[in-house]
Amino acid sequence: MSSPVLPAEFRFPRPTRENLQRLAQLAYATGSVHCTGCRDYHVTWPQLRAMGLNGAGPEFNLPLHVELLGRAVAGKRDPSWLLAGSADAGVLGAVQAAISALPPARHTITVVDRCPTPLALCRDHADATGLAIATVNADLMAFEPPTLFDVVVGHQIVLFFRHEDRPALFRRMASWLAPSGRLCLTIASQSQDGTSTKEFHQAINAWRIAAIRSEAAAGTAGLPEDVESFVARLAGRLERVNGDRKFSVEQYARQIEEAGLNILEITPMPDADPVSAAMRGERARYMIVSERTAP
Repeated sequence: MSSPVLPAEFRFPRPTRENLQRLAQLAYATGSVHCTGCRDYHVTWPQLRAMGLNGAGPEFNLPLHVELLGRAVAGKRDPSWLLAGSADAGVLGAVQAAISALPPARHTITVVDRCPTPLALCRDHADATGLAIATVNADLMAFEPPTLFDVVVGHQIVLFFRHEDRPALFRRMASWLAPSGRLCLTIASQSQDGTSTKEFHQAINAWRIAAIRSEAAAGTAGLPEDVESFVARLAGRLERVNGDRKFSVEQYARQIEEAGLNILEITPMPDADPVSAAMRGERARYMIVSERTAP
């Protein structure tokens, strides 16, 4: 894999539903109290999205997200949603957009995460936009909901689990679904003959750091701390990059089916421009929508 060449002026789409500068400040404050080893991730994620330097949030192809999520819940009366993991309020914003495009109904939304910081960000976004949600602080591998859900949404959550733990995760997700409930899982897939190198991620990080320093010098970065402290957080995240991304969409599909789910569709989620595609490298993104059959 060759390192991507990213124009200095390039920026990814920035979400319109979230006040990401406020959420980044909240993540900085809340993370200092609640995060245990995940503060760098939770501080940098909304800030990079606010600056157009992330590219991994649901906004990269929001219209397709909205369409697929809406289709998953279409025809269900008073549908219930479970958001399994959330870096910030991005996935909640995508679900909110999908709901707003559907006929009026009573939607209930629950967000579960093992860290209180993203839950605080989701509550802040929900309060600011008049959305009612419930949040649960729990590890997904121990989460036991009191009710079942019509739709479970997992955006890139599998990257936080080792390959050998993913079958158990998919079985748990299947157990959270009501009969005919849908699992909407966004994944990054890479072919077995591809490569994933540290140099690739270093090139992306160098582009981000140059942009951050440039905007900080111009007074437009809006960082929650001094620029060098924030840059150090990015470097710390890079050290923990999971280089093992060689897991194909076919392998994901097989594990999902083995968890007792029937796959309804596997939809490629292409990048909107060549620069985004170059940053993605050999990894392709998909949403896999599957259904729980009646027990």
